[in-house]
Amino acid sequence: MEIIQQEKLEQPKSLKILFYFLLFILFFSIIAFFVLNFFLSRGQSELKRLEAVYLEELSLEKLIMEKEVLGVKKRIDNLSFLIDQQVETSKFFQAFEEITHHNIWFSNFNLSLKEEKIVTLSGHARNFQSLEEQLFIMKNTDWIEDFTLGTVTMAEGRMVDFSLSLFLSNKIF
Repeated sequence: MEIIQQEKLEQPKSLKILFYFLLFILFFSIIAFFVLNFFLSRGQSELKRLEAVYLEELSLEKLIMEKEVLGVKKRIDNLSFLIDQQVETSKFFQAFEEITHHNIWFSNFNLSLKEEKIVTLSGHARNFQSLEEQLFIMKNTDWIEDFTLGTVTMAEGRMVDFSLSLFLSNKIF
């Protein structure tokens, strides 16, 4: 038997270039994978840190905002309480004007609405008859529960000075 030597077939040069080029791309892809993975993990940790800072600042802003809102709410509640406690006196003054005798002039007026609704006033009447007519009108007024005539004195020119306390009902307010 004779051994025949076979000729070695040489591969084309372009095939060798292609092989080395694909091998280079494979190594480059592996290296790029690890580099990009490193940057990705670093970016994610930076993102988490920034989110924590943002949430902390947001919480701080939210706390400041809540404090401001609660302060404004407290002022509104106080104002609402005052408004609820406010008694409308315009009806009283209008009704009081209607029942005032034309010969009576009031010089001092004090309206107290705290516990009992009392009006303390003093004034001048042209004469005793005018004062008596004024008291009769007040006696027949439904929103005046009672009244007390205080001092009555004669003044100059036959005028009569007097003081009076009126006890009012809730109907007028």
